[in-house]
Amino acid sequence: MENKPRMISGSQLVFLLLISRLFTLFTFVPRARTAASGSTALLCIPLAGIAVGILLLPSLLLFRRTQTGLLDCAFQVGSGYGLLVSLLFGAFCLYMAAFTVSHFSFFMTSVVYPNSTPWVFVILLTLAAGYAASLGLEAFSRMSVWVFSLLLLLLVLFLCALLPEANMVYLTSPLLDGTPAVGKGIFYTAVNHAEAVALLLLLPRARRAGGRTVAGWLVLTVLAYELLSFLTLTVLGDYAKTRIFPLHTLSSLTQLSGFGRLDLLHITLWIFAAFLRMTVYLYCAAVCLRRMLPNLRFGRACACCAAVSGVWALMTAQGMRFWNQAAEQIWTVAAPFLLLAVAAPLATLLFTSLGQSPTGKGNGK
Repeated sequence: MENKPRMISGSQLVFLLLISRLFTLFTFVPRARTAASGSTALLCIPLAGIAVGILLLPSLLLFRRTQTGLLDCAFQVGSGYGLLVSLLFGAFCLYMAAFTVSHFSFFMTSVVYPNSTPWVFVILLTLAAGYAASLGLEAFSRMSVWVFSLLLLLLVLFLCALLPEANMVYLTSPLLDGTPAVGKGIFYTAVNHAEAVALLLLLPRARRAGGRTVAGWLVLTVLAYELLSFLTLTVLGDYAKTRIFPLHTLSSLTQLSGFGRLDLLHITLWIFAAFLRMTVYLYCAAVCLRRMLPNLRFGRACACCAAVSGVWALMTAQGMRFWNQAAEQIWTVAAPFLLLAVAAPLATLLFTSLGQSPTGKGNGK
């Protein structure tokens, strides 16, 4: 399994990335300093999707030319360059795995089980995601199809229950706060597409993947984000700004005949999303680790990555200060995306085209 990983379909990859991206929306905390809000956000979401597609063009061009992954191309440029790229990508994936499990424990202890301790949820999710990642990409990608079906059901129920309650008075001009606010919102929303990093690592492992796969992921993400943001804005209005988890508040206020309150369905979907998101990042981190240590078995690589991310999350599970402080600084969010999803593929494409390493000593073969 480690040497010849089984391929998944392009649709499975789209579902994995979509569900992983929506986890951010499920745990969204309003921050006036960074994220766009209100009608401005409704304009920023599709424009940010277009911006991400443009920024990923060098990656798609590199994949089309070489038909290999970014890490393979980096090692073809030079061993030192390949190790550096693998280290940066692996460290970021570990960070995102720790971020995911920390937010998972925070949500569970804040909403679902207020009197429980966070370390229980950190350990449970880390063990489950680490084991799932060790089974291989094909194993846990099958689950994405069922979770995507659950997502569609939730969206349909939300539409049926909330559209009659929508109040269009909350919709204002997206330019009310000025064009700088729109530009800032587009930038922040675009660089929050951390799944672009996972996309670059998983794209070679999907059959017939390419531009259509990336476009499908972006289009579905924009549609889901736009719909849920629209419902949150028009139903909750300014009340959403006072809630820690606006989307959960929306689901807890929603009742539909035959289904009752929808918060249970939302929590179930959110738990599945957290599990898949952490599994994806642990798998990607293990792939990077094995590129640096080729003799390491894949199962042990997953165990090492799960241990590091779990300890990291445990160190920050008692509060959200670490993650909130990082999120408040826009460049701490933007730098990883711009470096890994944009600069690294562009540099690798240039070095590959020139046939030389970053040190100018040949291609390192």
